[in-house]
Amino acid sequence: RSSDLSKSSHSYEIVFYFLAASTIVAAILMRNNFVVPTVREFVLLFILGVVSLLAQIFLTGAFGNTNAVIVEVVRYIGILFNATWGLILFGESLSVYSILGGILIIGASIVLSRQKSLE
Repeated sequence: RSSDLSKSSHSYEIVFYFLAASTIVAAILMRNNFVVPTVREFVLLFILGVVSLLAQIFLTGAFGNTNAVIVEVVRYIGILFNATWGLILFGESLSVYSILGGILIIGASIVLSRQKSLE
């Protein structure tokens, strides 16, 4: 469990190993298809990397300091936010499966939060 791991290891250490493993796997998967990014793409990738690093640090810290069920519920609600941003910013349409998935996520979040409040 991540909460057990966070008790024995610092969140930065956990994030480092997660990102190192992800980088190695990504490098292996793109070894034959690598394209050198343009300067603009490199800047965007750098910004994406910094934001992702911060998000991973905060997520790992949250798993260590809070109930994992609550953290997972918040992560799943993030999927709904991403779908909404895609709709607003990029004009992406929501499929029936996206809408049904959103309803399931919201429903599960309500059930889990009620169960947690009863404990």
